[in-house]
Amino acid sequence: MITRMSHFGIVVNNLEESTKLWTETYGLKVLKSGRVDAEGIRNLFLIVGNSYIELMEPTDKQDTNNAIARRLATKGEGIYHVALVVDDLEKTGSELEKRGIVLTRRVPIEDEPEGRIVVHPKCASGVLLELVTRGV
Repeated sequence: MITRMSHFGIVVNNLEESTKLWTETYGLKVLKSGRVDAEGIRNLFLIVGNSYIELMEPTDKQDTNNAIARRLATKGEGIYHVALVVDDLEKTGSELEKRGIVLTRRVPIEDEPEGRIVVHPKCASGVLLELVTRGV
């Protein structure tokens, strides 16, 4: 099932200001940055040992249909998700569904050809989990 943590994602108001905070204040290095149009975000990954922090800024903060923009509007900046690497996405998803876990299967996007599974926060101690087959 779960083999390791990939990263955790933080919703931010301003990607540039947050990047400056994490790099200049805490000394983290940038791995990569980009845009995920399918999710309506600009993002950036910071290296933390063998794991990563993803900073995410919604491209349209007024779009209440966008889950990340909605989270930013209702709760402000903060941790949004934890991404965990699993050895077999379909097998893990099936096993979790058999246990009554509420899942959403996401269609593949550019950097994620296998897709991913999202575990509802009510089924994970209030944390949104992303299950992926490879890390960042």
